[in-house]
Amino acid sequence: MSELSCARRLAVEIGRDARERKAFASDLLDARLGKSGLNAADRAFTRVLVLGVVATVGTLDEVIGRCLDRAGDVGLQLRDALRVSTYEIIFLNKDAYVAVDQGVELAAFVQPRARRLANAVLRRIMAARKSFPFGDPQTDDAALARLYGFPLWMAQMFIAEMGRTSAEQFMAASNEPASVYFGVNALCTSDAAIENAFTREKITLKPVTLPVVSAGESSAQRMPSTHRAPTTQTASSLHGAFATHKEFSGDTESSARTVTISGCFEAPHASTVTSHVARRAFDQGQLLVSDAAAQAVALLALPDVAPTSFLEVGSGRGTKTILLQSNAYRRFGTQMDLTCVDDHEFKMNVASSRAERYGAHISHPLVADGRTLSPARFNAGFAAALVDAPCSGLGTLRRHPEIRWRLAPRDIAALAELELDLITAAARLVVPFGQLTYATCTVSAAENEGVIKRFLASDTGKQWRIVPTPVGGASKLFFKTTLTAGGCDAHFACRLRRIN
Repeated sequence: MSELSCARRLAVEIGRDARERKAFASDLLDARLGKSGLNAADRAFTRVLVLGVVATVGTLDEVIGRCLDRAGDVGLQLRDALRVSTYEIIFLNKDAYVAVDQGVELAAFVQPRARRLANAVLRRIMAARKSFPFGDPQTDDAALARLYGFPLWMAQMFIAEMGRTSAEQFMAASNEPASVYFGVNALCTSDAAIENAFTREKITLKPVTLPVVSAGESSAQRMPSTHRAPTTQTASSLHGAFATHKEFSGDTESSARTVTISGCFEAPHASTVTSHVARRAFDQGQLLVSDAAAQAVALLALPDVAPTSFLEVGSGRGTKTILLQSNAYRRFGTQMDLTCVDDHEFKMNVASSRAERYGAHISHPLVADGRTLSPARFNAGFAAALVDAPCSGLGTLRRHPEIRWRLAPRDIAALAELELDLITAAARLVVPFGQLTYATCTVSAAENEGVIKRFLASDTGKQWRIVPTPVGGASKLFFKTTLTAGGCDAHFACRLRRIN
């Protein structure tokens, strides 16, 4: 019998809290680890355990179920402990003696009389490890889903939409640690000043590049012909967004192009956010944390010329709000007349407070359901709009791994309906020849290309054309990033222009 490690004890406590409160584990980790008194190695191990368990919880429960005589033998708190130990055995391939010994101690920590049951179950799980994932992942969808800790229906959706190889790569990448990206607030500092500040602390920030799909037959041909954008619009759009404007720099004529996003830098390590120089920049409103793909969307949403007014639907806690105004200042030399809409008052309060701290001006904060916005309320209309749509978030699974087990197939369909309503309502508020950008952080085709196709086929959508934006490496028509180890999250955006 050995003493239970502090990392495992804290991991089961955080897992329990996440289950009971339906909270994001990453948020709980950030709150608990700083007060834990654990050393760096134990803090890192706790993070691995907590995020690993919530990412694979359905698979862990299946394995535990296979090794129980009766499902009712295990209550929720004991199951929390067994999940941690099962994750170590199945996904971390821990030594048998250590895994079982610590697993028994962990079970006793939450339920003192559970030693004997835990010992028996964990030994069975050790034996089951030899045959996991209980099938051939190359041919068996269920085995492939188990291998990466995904619900079967979701794995099958990925296979159907991406192909088996790409689906497996996506699921594998979803289990990797997320990169950390900084966004520079141009309202109060410069990229060079931030780089120099980090360099003085011997920290090198890496500029972020994204691929541009080479010219050729556009995937716009998959849309009804009446909704295709003119071929010349692709070239002018790319030159406008990536070359003459300096937010993106790159050779737009090259056959193998990349674009560098000004103001966006990758941190060398996750711990960089806690460095003295980073904390000082956060405190002074010079820097914020935002995925590179999200930062790119906040650039692409800006039109070619300074808009007389801009509408942001789904402003959330204000990260893109700050980025939009920072980018507007970077591009136009001034902030925009910005109306922000969100249907949660507490989020709007957070967004307003953050925007004020960063010097970003919100002209009109509005707590409202974006689906109910009517042209009568905004007589002059908007020159440009961004619909940052609430979505399934499947492109952000590295940051919020529990999402995969909280979703059901019906949720994808319901979200697609909501998203269609939001883009339709926003489109009615944009003036002729204005720009509308629709964005998500998911890979679900129903929520991305599916929403755009349905919108363009609607009465409102017939007034709109797609502005090809082949950035991100996955589409010749849309901004679309793929999930890869060490890369940004998977985001989608479609830019549209009203033609009448």
